[in-house]
Amino acid sequence: MKFQIKNGKLVCYGYCKPSEYSRTYHYRIEWKPGISPKVFPVDPHIEYDDDIHIYREGNLCLYYPKDFIYDAKSSHIYETIMPWTHEWFVFYELYQIKGKWLHPYVEHRKI
Repeated sequence: MKFQIKNGKLVCYGYCKPSEYSRTYHYRIEWKPGISPKVFPVDPHIEYDDDIHIYREGNLCLYYPKDFIYDAKSSHIYETIMPWTHEWFVFYELYQIKGKWLHPYVEHRKI
């Protein structure tokens, strides 16, 4: 991963290749103290879709906010956000094969 500080925000660039047959997914993590980290797919660009767990702003839905509140003192990006991001890409690939999001989730669509 590559890290930098931009305007008081930690910005990390990483990538994930879920299997030897997968494409490589590049992503960006943004974190500012007092705010939960957000992960954005960079390449390939992944469009918002109600069927996958991504927010309209383009960041990945990695956890249910009522079940997990990010606290930099007790949570670390490398122990939570990064592995959850890699897991998200595994389930994204399964979605592309099966046409259904297979990871357990809490419904959060805006109806």
